[in-house]
Amino acid sequence: MDAELLAKQAEAARKRQEDIASGRVPMNGRELFLHEPWVFDDTHH
Repeated sequence: MDAELLAKQAEAARKRQEDIASGRVPMNGRELFLHEPWVFDDTHH
């Protein structure tokens, strides 16, 4: 793997996390499942 590519990917991921945390960007389904699994848990309904 190219170190520069890895650094760019890490930076993009960090920026996305900041955007999500500040509410600028909604989480996608996979991120939502990782961060808020109860959304997908039907046992509460």
